[in-house]
Amino acid sequence: MNHNSTVLLVVAVPAFRTRYYQEAQEGLYSGPLFLLSYWLLAVPFAVISVGAATRITFLWVLSGIHSDLYSKI
Repeated sequence: MNHNSTVLLVVAVPAFRTRYYQEAQEGLYSGPLFLLSYWLLAVPFAVISVGAATRITFLWVLSGIHSDLYSKI
């Protein structure tokens, strides 16, 4: 799991959980709709962070920096 996704999860879930409890008591929506709304928020951030990490890793391997690190060992 990417660190950015973990931080987002730790920061966002308590606020969403509290809001869910309030709105569930008011009868506005149920658990499945809460999960759907959370996934619609979390998935784009996860995709962006994984894409950024993949790009950085790919450029690192493509540039040959990793071979310089192993040659010094």
